[in-house]
Amino acid sequence: MKYIFSLAIVVAIFLVTLSSCGNSEIPQTSSSQDSQNATTPYPDPDETSTSETSVSDNTPTPNETNNANETNNANEANSTQPTHRDPIIITSMQAQEMIYNEMIYNEMTQASSIIILDVRTQAEFDQGHIQNAILLPYDEITATALTIIPNKSQTILVYCQRGRRSNIAAWALADLGFTAVYDFGGISDWHGPIIVPGHMQIVFNYFGQLPEETVSPFDFTTTQYISQDGLSLTFTLHGYATRTYMRNFDRTLFWPNYLYSVHTLTITTPGGQLIQEITGLETQHPIASAYNMYGLSFDDFNFDGFMDISLWAFPSGSMMNAFSYFWLWDVHAGLFVQNDSLMEISMGATVYTVPEDRQIATFTRHTASSFELGRYEYRYGNFVAINHQLHEFVFYDSYGNPWEGWRIAETNHATGIVTVTYEAEETEG
Repeated sequence: MKYIFSLAIVVAIFLVTLSSCGNSEIPQTSSSQDSQNATTPYPDPDETSTSETSVSDNTPTPNETNNANETNNANEANSTQPTHRDPIIITSMQAQEMIYNEMIYNEMTQASSIIILDVRTQAEFDQGHIQNAILLPYDEITATALTIIPNKSQTILVYCQRGRRSNIAAWALADLGFTAVYDFGGISDWHGPIIVPGHMQIVFNYFGQLPEETVSPFDFTTTQYISQDGLSLTFTLHGYATRTYMRNFDRTLFWPNYLYSVHTLTITTPGGQLIQEITGLETQHPIASAYNMYGLSFDDFNFDGFMDISLWAFPSGSMMNAFSYFWLWDVHAGLFVQNDSLMEISMGATVYTVPEDRQIATFTRHTASSFELGRYEYRYGNFVAINHQLHEFVFYDSYGNPWEGWRIAETNHATGIVTVTYEAEETEG
């Protein structure tokens, strides 16, 4: 019995050994192919033999593989996207694009979904801030932000002077639970509108080179009654608007400056029939509005009952050598005729009519303490000087005695006589 048990053990060991050896010699073609197909469903053609290869039933179909790839790509994209819980750093240009895409900058309202948050001090804010910005100093955010901005999903654009405080403020807002906070650094990099309290214009940060000037055509049309019997004509100025830029002394700010140049005046009936076209004009006017009409005005300069035209030329940007074009209505020709004598009188002078005297009056400023008044009459197509008064503020009278007042030298052009009078400076008692 003992020998039989021992023999059984030996036989079992032999069978186990034989089984192990046999398995090591079995080809692995099928399982190896399955493994290759599972990991590479579309083998590289350069690595595939010319013989036909069997594919196991577990190999994914092309549709299944595409779906799996799309799922994996989506998961990878989601895993790399920043959470809106953290502040997002953007450039000032990106911030401007966000604002402009939301609404036109000069029409922003409280209903906007974007808040521009200035986290500097009150003094810095008063010296100049981005248009429509709300002031909330960075060290007050934790205590007051939720009161000022109760909606935590509100899009908030944060800036300071250079970028340090805006970073602190952006993270403080994120810690309070705001989910759309964007930090675009400092106002020193901002190229958009900046409001300076007390300044007449919207100014812009000077950073780098000034913007290039732009030139664009413009037309201005107005209708004017020429006579009391109802004759009216339409006047259209044609010219160019040039936008340049000016900057302050320390080169920290610059602002747009406009100059309007007229080259043609077209006169038509209200129905559009051409009456006259005056070309070759050279004017420069710094203001554009319907009120001043680019220097165009109307008056009866020769007192014949018909309105005449004047157009301020302002050729070199100085009142000291400015003149105006003048055209007087010719009843017989039915046209406006340029009057050279009145143009010459207007050189450096303000011209206006005195209907009760049927005269033209002029005012010319020479210096801060000297000016001149003139009177002219219209005679046979020309304006003739009648008299002039030169007013000068002096500190001595005609005898050399100390005295403060105005010395008035009046010249009568008909007789050539000059009369000098003195008027004491009036002082408050």
